[in-house]
Amino acid sequence: MSRRGPALAFNAVVGLIGVLAVLSGLYVVGFGGGAIPGGDAVAPSVDSELRLLAVFWIGFGLVAIRAAPHAATETRTVRALALALFAGGAARVVSWVAVGRPAGGVVVLTALELAGPPALVLWQRVLAGDAGAAPKR
Repeated sequence: MSRRGPALAFNAVVGLIGVLAVLSGLYVVGFGGGAIPGGDAVAPSVDSELRLLAVFWIGFGLVAIRAAPHAATETRTVRALALALFAGGAARVVSWVAVGRPAGGVVVLTALELAGPPALVLWQRVLAGDAGAAPKR
């Protein structure tokens, strides 16, 4: 069986993640705290920080978009993106513990950010035919 179809699907998922990151980042840059559920009344410093960090989220998305056409074979890039996304989910958990439960949509995003990256890494390893092997450098 050809791996072309599954590789194209993987590449499309990485590209979609990138597009969603860029669009959501642009939304936060444009609307600041108002882009976040319940964030309309954030302090000016928090709004400023959100907009700044949104630019880095846009950068994440651009890297994913750039890697997407060959994501099935871009092991280092995909793993770096997966690590960054997972770390973001872990940071949301820290916030949840420190400040309280976020809105339902943010809980869903947290679950995706924690479960999605390991799934992407495993999917890529399966595509490479080395699901049980040590990672290639």
